[in-house]
Amino acid sequence: PKAKEARAVQSKSDLESYLASHPITWTDGNQYSITREKQQQLTSKILSAVLAAQTSTPYDLTWNATGEECITWTLEELSALAFAIDARVTALVSYQQKIEVEILAAQTLEELEQIEVDYDTVE
Repeated sequence: PKAKEARAVQSKSDLESYLASHPITWTDGNQYSITREKQQQLTSKILSAVLAAQTSTPYDLTWNATGEECITWTLEELSALAFAIDARVTALVSYQQKIEVEILAAQTLEELEQIEVDYDTVE
């Protein structure tokens, strides 16, 4: 059981590392971070923009590519990026969950060791 737990925890840690090192390339040719922290910040920015629009409050909606300064976006543009990031992260999380189920179902150490985790295979 400890080997299974350790492997399951490792698969989650590996996913976080993968997200940090594999930004999404957007239609503008730039790369955008898909970490949990960046997803939360992006959601907050979009919510602020929606609330500003609903209350007729001026709001400069900005976001930045990885390693770049923030630029102004339209709500539609930034929402499209957010949906693309969500789709990518959802696919990766679903894969991690599938692997975790396999890990926990392994009956022997040999079965456990044969479970391959390769986030690059996720489309």
